[in-house]
Amino acid sequence: MREEARAHPGFKPGTTTPGIWSESLVTTDTRVKLLMSYDILNDDEQAYYQYVLGEFLPKVQALGLIMTDAWHTAYGNYPARLISFVARDRAALNSILNLDEWKQLEERLQSFVAEYQIRIVRYRAAAGWVATPTN
Repeated sequence: MREEARAHPGFKPGTTTPGIWSESLVTTDTRVKLLMSYDILNDDEQAYYQYVLGEFLPKVQALGLIMTDAWHTAYGNYPARLISFVARDRAALNSILNLDEWKQLEERLQSFVAEYQIRIVRYRAAAGWVATPTN
């Protein structure tokens, strides 16, 4: 008697074993993350906040980038801000970064900040807490 025929109900020779392993190993996430880090110039923080919240973020999201994180460094020799955006894949991100509208938004942002850097990394979903309501 052939052992593999009894391995799993519904198993067919020449296919992968059904279930969690075959589904999770085949899935590939093509999303990428754009990391922006910088220090805010002390000249006019109010103008920085008005620009970022009122114009930069809404327009960047309209271009197709989804903001996932915004961090402020309170202590240490690190950039004051780290903002993360996710794009569906590297080609989509490259298209956005080559748009004149992106270049104008980025140029204006740089008038409010110093030590501006961007970095592109593979997106990794973070494990998070799941809140379950209790009655």
